[in-house]
Formats: sequence, C-alpha cells, structure tokens
Amino acid sequence: MAQSKNYLSDLNLLRKDAVERYQLQEDQREFPLSDQNLATENDILYELQVHQIELEMQNDELRKIQHELELTKTRYFDLYDLAPVGYLTVNGSSEIIEANFTAATMFGTTRCGLSKRPITQFIFGEDQDIYYLHRKEQRKEGTVQTCELRMVKSDGAPFWVRFEATTSTDVDETVVTRNIMIDIDDRKKAESETQKAVRALRESESRYLAIIEDQTELICRYLPDGRLSFVNEAYLRYFHKSRSEVMDKNFIPNIPQSDTNIIDSHLKSISPDSPITSFEHRVILADGTIRWQSWNHRGIFCPNGKLLEFQAVGRDITDRKEAELELQESEERWRRLFEILPVGVAVVNHEHEIIECNPALEKILQQSRSSVKKLSFTDQNLLRTDGTPLSIDEFPSKLAVDLNRIIPPLEIGIISPNNVPIWTEVTAAPLHLPGTAAVVVTMDITERKQAEQKLRDRDAQFRSLTELVPIGIYMTDSEGNCIYANPEWCKLAGLTLDQVRGDGWKEAIHPDDRQVVSDKWDTMVMSQGQWGHEYRFLRQDGEISWVFGLATAQYDGSGNLTHYIGVNQDITIRKKFEEERMKAEYQLQQTQKLESLGFLAGGIAHDFNNLMGGVFGYIQLAQLESNESPVKDDLARAVKGIDRARGLTQQLLTFAVGGAPIREVAKLFPFVEETARFALSGSKSSCDFTVAPNLYACNFDRNQIGQVIDNIVINAQQAMPDGGLIHLTAENCSIKKNEHPILTVGNYIRIVIKDSGLGIAEEAISHIFDPFFTTKEMGHGLGLATCYSIIKRHGGCIDVDSTVGVGTAFTVYLPAVLSRVSDLQKSHRVIHSGCGTVLVMDDEEMMRGTISGMLKHSGYLPLCTCDGKETIAQFNEEITAGRTIAALILDLTVPNGMGGVATVAEIRKIDPLVPVFVASGYADDPVMTNPTAYGFTASIAKPFGKDDLAEMMARYIVEYESV
Repeated sequence: MAQSKNYLSDLNLLRKDAVERYQLQEDQREFPLSDQNLATENDILYELQVHQIELEMQNDELRKIQHELELTKTRYFDLYDLAPVGYLTVNGSSEIIEANFTAATMFGTTRCGLSKRPITQFIFGEDQDIYYLHRKEQRKEGTVQTCELRMVKSDGAPFWVRFEATTSTDVDETVVTRNIMIDIDDRKKAESETQKAVRALRESESRYLAIIEDQTELICRYLPDGRLSFVNEAYLRYFHKSRSEVMDKNFIPNIPQSDTNIIDSHLKSISPDSPITSFEHRVILADGTIRWQSWNHRGIFCPNGKLLEFQAVGRDITDRKEAELELQESEERWRRLFEILPVGVAVVNHEHEIIECNPALEKILQQSRSSVKKLSFTDQNLLRTDGTPLSIDEFPSKLAVDLNRIIPPLEIGIISPNNVPIWTEVTAAPLHLPGTAAVVVTMDITERKQAEQKLRDRDAQFRSLTELVPIGIYMTDSEGNCIYANPEWCKLAGLTLDQVRGDGWKEAIHPDDRQVVSDKWDTMVMSQGQWGHEYRFLRQDGEISWVFGLATAQYDGSGNLTHYIGVNQDITIRKKFEEERMKAEYQLQQTQKLESLGFLAGGIAHDFNNLMGGVFGYIQLAQLESNESPVKDDLARAVKGIDRARGLTQQLLTFAVGGAPIREVAKLFPFVEETARFALSGSKSSCDFTVAPNLYACNFDRNQIGQVIDNIVINAQQAMPDGGLIHLTAENCSIKKNEHPILTVGNYIRIVIKDSGLGIAEEAISHIFDPFFTTKEMGHGLGLATCYSIIKRHGGCIDVDSTVGVGTAFTVYLPAVLSRVSDLQKSHRVIHSGCGTVLVMDDEEMMRGTISGMLKHSGYLPLCTCDGKETIAQFNEEITAGRTIAALILDLTVPNGMGGVATVAEIRKIDPLVPVFVASGYADDPVMTNPTAYGFTASIAKPFGKDDLAEMMARYIVEYESV
C-alpha cells in the first residue's frame, strides 16, 4: 500500500515534470502554434506531447528499474512475476520456455498457455520481419537489442510492445534469449494520434498559409513593439516592397503622424477579454501616395494573459473613402439644389402626407414649411383641369407607387388656404426608402395657364383678324404642306380651303412662275432666312393677278423647324401703276434728253434766225426795188429757200428749253385729216378716219401739231412698204386720278393712229423717242423726238403700243378746250403804211439794217440803237424834243448788254401805252409766246418778212393810235 502511494506520488511528480518540460520547449519554439482557430488541435497536441514526454520519462525510469532488477534479480527474484513488464525466456528454437505473470497477462493467457509455444505465434504477421531482424541483430551483436513491434493476444488482438532481448546461458548451459516486453500500446496509440494531429496540423498550416497568401486583403503579424513577423504577398504587392525590406521592421513609420494616435489608442484597448479592434487610417506608400486602409487587429495572448503578438487583416478603402467624400459632396450639392430648385419638391409617405419639402413648394402652396408638412393630398384639395375633383387614386404619387414607375406630368389644381385653385404640373416617381413612398415634383403653372388662356383669346382674335384682313394669310407644316389659309387667300387663289390644303396651294400659282417660286422657297429653307417674291396667281376662271408673297420659317426652342407662316398681298393695281410709272419715267428720260438737246437747238436756231432774218429782209427789199423779171424770179426762189430754212429752225426750236408753242384755240378737224391725207399723197397706203361728232376744241400750235401728224402718218406708211390701211380715230376722254402715269386729271382729246405694218422690236421701242435714234437707213432720228417734244409742250403725252408682225398704234393726248370756237379764218395779205418814229434795238447790224429798210418802205422813220441803255436814252430824247414815237422793236437778248425785257420795263415807267414789240430768234421763248406778261405789246419771230412786220404794225399801231 505504501508502495502504491509512492508510485502514485511518483506519477504525479512525473506529470508535473513533463508539463514543465513541455512549457520550456514551447517557450523556445520560434513559431508557437497559438492560432485560436487551431485551439482544439493544440489542446490535443498538448496532451499528446505531455503524455509522450511522460512516457519517455517513464521509459527512462523503467530502464533504470530494469537495470536495478538485473543487478538484484537474485535478491529480488520473488518480484519477477510482479514486474510491470513481461518477461519471456526463449530457447534456440524460439520456443517460450518461461514467462512471468505480466507476460501471460499481456497475451491474455496463462503461463502454461505460453510454455513450449513458438514466440512467433504471438508476433503480428506484418511485424514478423522486424522480429527476425531483431533476433539477427541480437545474435550478431550479442548485446541487448530493442525494437518495437506488435504482438498478438490470445484472442488475436494486436498490441504494441517494446521488445528488448539479450542472450544468456541458462543454468543448464543452454543458450536462451531473455526478452522483456514493455506494453507501449497506449503510447503507440498516443503517438499515432499525435502523428495524425501533427499531419493534420501541418496540413492545416499549409492550407492556412495558402489561404493567407491567396488573399487580396493585407495580412500581417507583428510583435508588441511594432516589428513585423509575417506579411502575405498581397501586403508586399501593395507596398511595392520585398519581404526582406519589411520583415522585422516597424510598420508605424508608414503611417502619417496625425493618424498614429488613432492606432495607439485602438491597440492599447486590446485585452484578453476584448482581443479584437477595428479602425481606419491613412498609409504612406513608397512613392509618397497617401491611401486609406481599414484594419482588423487581434491580440494573441498566452494563457497567463501575456500579449505575444498582433495579427491584422487590412484592405484598401481609398475608393470607398473617395466615394464617401463624393457622396457627401453630392448629398450637399443635392441638398442645396433641393433648396434652390425653382420647382416644388415633396417627399410623401404611403398616406400621401408630405414629410419633406423645399422652399419652392412652400411658395407654390403659399404656406410655411411646417404647415406644408402637415398637408396631405386628398380628394378634397385636388382638381382636374375642368374644375372637377380629382381622386387621390389618380394623383401622380399614388400612381407612381402602384405602377412602380415615373408618372408623366399631369396638370392638377391644388386648393390654396384661401380656397383659390393653384394650377400646377405634377409628376412623381416611386421612392424606395424607409418611411417614404414617392417623390412629387410640382411646377406652378398658374401664370402659364393664364397666359395660355390669353393666348387662346389672342388666337381667337388673330383668327378673327385673319378672317377679316384684306391680305392672304397661310400656314404650312415643315414639309411645305398647307394647313391653313384665310378666306382672302382663298379668294385670291380662286380655290376653296379644302382645295388649298396639302400641296393644293401650288395650283394657284401661274405655271410660268411655279419653278421660280419653288427655287426661291428652297433658297429660304437652306438659308433659314425670309422669303419674299412677286409672282402671279392664275385663277380657275383664267383671271391673272399679281401678288407679293412673304414667308418666314418658325422654329421651336431647340432650333427645330416646325412650320412656315406667309402672307400674299394683291398688287395687281400696283403692278399696273408700276408699268405706267415706267412709261412715265421713260418719257421723263426722253424729256430730259430733249431738254439737253434744246439748249443746243435753241442757240443754233437763234443765231440762224438772226442771220436769216437779215438775209430774208434784204431779199424782200430787193424784190420791192427790182422790176426785172429774171431778178425777181431769182429773189422769189431765194425767199422759198429761206422759208425751208425757217421750217428747219422751227423744228429745232421744238427742242429749245423754256420754249412753248404759239397756240390758238381751234378745232383739230378737218385740219388733222387734211394733214394726214397730204402726207400720204402719192403712196400705196390710205387712211380712214373715225372722229367723234362732238369732238372738243384744242389750244394748239397749228404748225407743230401738223408736224406731229405728218411724222406719225409717214412712219405708218413706211412700216407698210406694200401699202395698207391706216386707222385714225379721235374721241373725247376724261382722265381720272391715278388713271394715267403722266396725265393730270382733266378732259383730253385722244387721237389714235394705228397701222398693220412690221411693228417695232421690243428692244427698240424704249428708244424710239430718243433724238437721233432711227431704224431707217436714210432717217435722221428727229421725227418722233420732235413729236414727243411738241405734244409735251402742249400739255399732253404720246404713247406707243407695238407688236412685231402685227402693227403699231400711236396714241396722242391733247388737253381739250370745252368753250365753243368758230372756224379759223383764212389769212390774207395785209398792206400797211404809217408814219412816225420807230426805235429799233438789235445787237446785229444786219438786222438793224433790214428792219430799218422794211419800216421805211411802210412810211416810218426808224432810229436804231444797239442795247437797252442807248434805247432808253434815245426814247427820253425824242419825248423831250416833242417828237412822236409810233412804236419800239426790241431784240430779246443782247450779249453783254440790257436786253428787251429790262428795257421794256423802263419804257413802261415812262409811257405805259406805247407799242413795244419783241423780236427774237428764240421763237419758243416764254417771252415770245406770252409777250404781254412781260410788258410787250406783241412778238415777232426771226426771221420775218416785210408782210409779217406790216401785219403786226397794222394791228397794234392802229389800236394804239386809236387810244
């Protein structure tokens, strides 16, 4: 019993020594197996290793005991059977010849059951080779040989033993083998379990390391002083460093200084009771870049609570941090936008209560935010556009939630606190956030609705206006198809609105103008400008009218073409006036040309008349003095030549500036008819006459009008080289305002001279009245120019209308005189004689001599002077001397001296009644045509003959003397 207690005490001590030895080995281990994930395995390993140590220590102890037993077996032989190991004595034939009780117990049999049986029968089959090798080595060496093998119990169950054998000589001198069997089955099982645990541990470590290395997270272990003891590949890749650069180095220098306090505070908070902490901090990379990381740190503690190391897992959260920052900024931006949005925004819950709103909604609903948040959208405060109540089921927020989609804008009236509808445009979208249902966007369209109403009113007014205005208005779509035309446009086009729609409007345009209109329209479309053009409408009844079209393109807010708007104005009357105005402008140009020619013609005629006046006078005086027949005949022929020269100067004088015809009121017929027939004498053509029976009289210059009729009739006769009939018509007409581009309002005589000749080419017709323009080989180009000038001087005009191959019609308008007149009396030769002094003023000596001769022949005493001053002096001298002055004949113009007008003014101051005659080569000068207006008694044109002077003297001097 005492031995048992000692044995148990020894076992306890052995156990205690084994634990202390294991602890010492563990403290010396470089990489202790302390991962919490392997706690169970470590506990098992711990027990196995302690047990193994215990067994090894026990084996050591057993060997000591065996040695002591061998030394003292003789003295302690009685203890043989009680030995804790089995003893077998085997002879040379491997038969068991002796076994102790323990051995028999180990084999599960009795000693007798073992005796004389081969030991090999009790060795596990797979371990037979171990035994044979053991015996061989034992025999060879002759020393104690040890092996471990499996024996078999009597029931066949194997068990592990430690087999120690030695050879000795028995008492009978036979060689036997002493075998000691130590039951190591428990140890072997423990070792097996330990090996399995070690293999599992190694496999677990391999898997652990593989997992660690394959992780994208940063994994490291570091000692309490901060030195890294392990890092995975992700850690090295992240920091761009090798393992040698980081191992056993402090990781703190890679942390910004401002973040080290965060790390320190978190690491200090780790304890066995709270071994884990998490935090975020920044880290500095090798290139200086600062990144954000998130780390989970675990403290590894000994059983006694001592901190061994830290294990940490981290990841880069820079993108998340930036996203969070961006999200914060975005939230701030959206919050600001939410606050300043010009449209009302509200977040509503499933009960349609407003739980959040912006200031714009407060303004729209005319309530404070606190009041708005108490507002619910219900059937009682919502209206349709027609004013009827709107069900909450139709409200956009309800529809958005039910349909789970965005609801397009709806026009809804919301009743304000003062019970007035606020018209809004509301849209909504579902909002999947806790406590929310939808977001509602509201735009105040009250003003727009009012504007739309005004627009509709204006549209109605515009439509009424377009229905009434006397201008055609139309509208087309972007493709040019008519969608509207007012009644005036339809009236202009001669089409109904249904006929106009689409491209039917094109039918109104004259076929000859359609291409031009189309081209100009295309140009407007390409240039995005304005279209304007004059063109013709051809009505279905054949009537042609001129219109001015103006159109412009209309665009929406995005710059897209939407439609065209255009107007058409009837300009038919204006076009007619323009045609007449062009004629008037042409005639004005002709007038200007003739006036320019008049300056030249008047000067030539004046000088020529002065020259011919002297010649004409002297020839007539010679006729009076000569009785020789040959001489008188020659002088008569000279007078005829001078008459022809006078006709030429008269023609030139029609162009003189400021001149006027010498007219008298008379009837044009039969004078015009006689002139026309005389012009056609000897030709192949004839003329018929149609004259109104009550044709007005006319104030005209007989010679000039005869010249006009003569030129036009001769032109008509020449236009019909093979002969033909000329139609001459004369009728009364009345010209109203704006009826003729040139003529003023009044009564006129219209004479039309029409032929059926060759006609005048279009390019020549605008030049026929130009001086010196002619289409005839022998023409001088003054005929029609003279006609134009004559008619214009008479206050009328001359028009021409001609078609090549059809003929030409000249229309002459002359002002009419409505008073009755008697037929013109035929002129007769006047024989006159008188007495008294006649003052003759002329700057030409020849004229003074000629006039003096004529006056002497009539019985007068001529006194000649050169200018007005000399004439006035002579006149005063005669009055002072008491001599009677019968008359004065004054030249109109005196170069570098006082002319006739100034002179007569002074004479009239002295004697208002004395006959004063003006003589000039400018026969059409205003003074000559209206001498009494300038103080003269009458006028006489140079060159004049003795009979012309005698007739004037006879008429006016007699009248003067009778006074």
